[in-house]
Amino acid sequence: MMVIRTQKTSSTRSILKGIAAALSCGLVLVASHAQAQIREHKVKLSFVTAADTGALNGVDKFVELVKQKSGGKIEIKVFPNGTLGGDVQLISSLQGGTIDMSVMGTNALVGVVKEFGLLDFPFLLDNDKEASSLIDGPVGKQMFDKLAAKGVVGMPISAFGFRHLHNSKRPINKADDVQGLKLRVIQSPVYVDLMGALGANPVAMSFTEVYNAMEQKAIDGMTNTALIASSMKAYEVQKYMSLTAHMYNYIVLLVSGKSWDRFNADERALITQAATEAKEFQRKKIPEYTSQALAVLAKNGMVVNDVPPAERAKLREKAKPVVDKYAGVVGEALVKEAHTELAKLRK
Repeated sequence: MMVIRTQKTSSTRSILKGIAAALSCGLVLVASHAQAQIREHKVKLSFVTAADTGALNGVDKFVELVKQKSGGKIEIKVFPNGTLGGDVQLISSLQGGTIDMSVMGTNALVGVVKEFGLLDFPFLLDNDKEASSLIDGPVGKQMFDKLAAKGVVGMPISAFGFRHLHNSKRPINKADDVQGLKLRVIQSPVYVDLMGALGANPVAMSFTEVYNAMEQKAIDGMTNTALIASSMKAYEVQKYMSLTAHMYNYIVLLVSGKSWDRFNADERALITQAATEAKEFQRKKIPEYTSQALAVLAKNGMVVNDVPPAERAKLREKAKPVVDKYAGVVGEALVKEAHTELAKLRK
């Protein structure tokens, strides 16, 4: 299992207090910006995907809102394309305070807070509404509270939706079609174990290396969302996109604990409100973005197919041992609480 070394900070308590203060007063800012104590800040925000995914991962909307709400005083410079490192490096940089913010999937946080692994459970969610409710509710709060103690403040900001499988060899029409495919997975144990359980040969690899690996046939394909498949132009090196919907790809905003300490209460409230508004904006757009992405893939020659419900059920059954294994890792109580919440939504 990959382990990301965390740095102890003397300000963990102040981080947690800051989050509480931001959430309590931050969803509604001080009555006017003239009254709020907003100072000038230059902020570095990095993420690993292409610049155009800023419209998908919430960064563009977030930057726009922070600029608007701060009257231009908080200036965010964005570094896309993994120019400041992959997700693992970015987390380390956040903890060390060499960058201020990042946006990434919750799957990258499992090495910091193991409870985030719950959000990677295969076939856990049926739709976007369930996904939003789970991360916004008590289950998600527990995870983010633990993250703050590791020197990083986090909050939901967007989502890329459900992950599927695309590859250069064949469509996945039956559960057995996954057998033998060499598929890139995120550098997270649950992803590796899931693809192995489904019969594939998983290859853990940084996102920044994936396109070249597919182009050179070092791998057959990967687990991916329609949004990122379209953005990265996977259709240039891949032929088949099969809609397995086996996992959900959450996106969160991360703020360095050291940077958070430098913001005052009004600035924290402003950042929290901007992230919340960006999140709500993005969630309304996910269905539209996903439809557009699938259309782009098909237009450029990719064969997109639905996986029949009966075959998807077989994939779910193959994945069950992985779910059982990681339920013990993330905590049986948390898993039970998540299933209770989801059951209420499904009534």
